Amino acid sequence: MSTADRQQTNTPATTSIASQLREAEFVHLVAGQTGDGVAAAGLLAHALTATGSPYQTSVEGLPTAVARETDADLTVAVGRPAATADITLGDETMCASKPAYRIAVELGTADPVLALAGYRAAGTSPDEQLTEGLGSAGVTRRPGVAVPTAEPVDGLTHSTLVHGSFSGSEETTNTVLAGISMSAEPTEADWQDVATALALSLARDGTPQGATTVENLLNPYIGGPFETVGGYGDVLDAVAHEQPGRALALALGSEPQETDLDHWRAHANRTHAAVKTAETGRYNGLFVAQCEESAPVDSVARLVSQYRSPEPVTLVVSPTLTATVRQPTSEVNVGNALTTAVESLGGTVAGTAAHACGRLPAGTEQSELILAFKEAL
Repeated sequence: MSTADRQQTNTPATTSIASQLREAEFVHLVAGQTGDGVAAAGLLAHALTATGSPYQTSVEGLPTAVARETDADLTVAVGRPAATADITLGDETMCASKPAYRIAVELGTADPVLALAGYRAAGTSPDEQLTEGLGSAGVTRRPGVAVPTAEPVDGLTHSTLVHGSFSGSEETTNTVLAGISMSAEPTEADWQDVATALALSLARDGTPQGATTVENLLNPYIGGPFETVGGYGDVLDAVAHEQPGRALALALGSEPQETDLDHWRAHANRTHAAVKTAETGRYNGLFVAQCEESAPVDSVARLVSQYRSPEPVTLVVSPTLTATVRQPTSEVNVGNALTTAVESLGGTVAGTAAHACGRLPAGTEQSELILAFKEAL
């Protein structure tokens, strides 16, 4: 962990929040159930530890409500909204790690590697302040792709930072990489060939937005507990959905275990299978994917939005859960629309203008939710 230069540019809001954290008797950090959420919580937890401030962390997925522990707490929601929160990070930027890193810098102890893992999990590129922090920490880049393992086939097959025809299938990934004479321990030249093969595969899949989104996967930063920092973010996100407590432990500095990669692979397989088998429909401004009960809808929604949806708003529905992701170019407040739709059907919902998740009553037909959401848009 590095101590960041506090002279870097921070906003008055950042300074104010840092001051509140220093002065609080006790801080309750509530992380969203995402890689970005747990990374942001980890950043603040490390900084609070360094300042001697007592705190507690928890991970809560949407649409679960967050309970306030005591009136004396300072409750900080990171990567998710919470009605009980005194401070909420990540609503507007869709990346809680960005403001969390700036606050950690202000507090005097910031980990740029963990911050970048959160940025990558949120699909965000590092800004100037983080890039400077990475440089000061000696973090370098190499050609290739941001995966958590040193084995390209394993890495690409199970990455949830990208979705293509090869995703979830080692056999198909082997075919994509068949023309590469890979060394036993891949060289930088080998990794560059892997990146080229990935780009060509996505181009053949015909998803124009995927060509832009995948840029965050290329020329990865090297550092952290896994093969690449982006791979670290991928693992954090997958494990946050499968074993939230373990993801938080990783963000707090626990040594990686083989089971972390097992959870990453299992989550990736379920997610990619759901994306490929979803029943889809396209409407004016809306792309809908209907999934089975077991689908990890939040991860599915993110990948469908980034790599499959030709529309600005994506709605993913399973028999009991629904998640939406808004692409940055959309002017639609999907949180308000989903709230109207889900509550009209007797369900519960929480989220922001860009991302929301709801829980539907048992027996609700997916078609009912789709119709209600279309009307609310």
